Amino acid sequence: MGLDNLPITAACEAEHGELFAGQAGCAEAAEAGLCPWKLEFGDREGAVLGIFGSPCWYRGRFGNWALEAVTAETGEKPPVTWYGTGKNPDAPGELTLDPDECTTLAAWMEARVEPYVKARLDDAQRNDYDGNGAFDEWKYAADWLRWTAANCGGSSAWY
Repeated sequence: MGLDNLPITAACEAEHGELFAGQAGCAEAAEAGLCPWKLEFGDREGAVLGIFGSPCWYRGRFGNWALEAVTAETGEKPPVTWYGTGKNPDAPGELTLDPDECTTLAAWMEARVEPYVKARLDDAQRNDYDGNGAFDEWKYAADWLRWTAANCGGSSAWY
């Protein structure tokens, strides 16, 4: 279950209002150089983008795989997964991470960079992946969570 994570309120809409709502609005904002995600992250290394939707979506299924890899390495479970708890009052009944859950998960991840990189390098040996982007993947994910908490009201899982 769960494929992508997306901002509860698209950053383009949150920053610029209804004029830039939805995917069409996000595309227009990006073309005009006004996309908050593009301005913050641009072509940054480590992005694991969602396969559907706009570039500011994150591939939550990969994020959960990464959390599981760290759990296997350390025995420590994250405080919440990328699918969240659904406690966000702005999106009742949906799989969501509220802003506090986003920042809590980001902090947990930031404290476990080395176990993730080790797990990713071990995985690389088994799966023909060079592992060079592991640090950037982990950092981007934590930064995306913090950015989504600060700018978008948290994250929702799309499935």
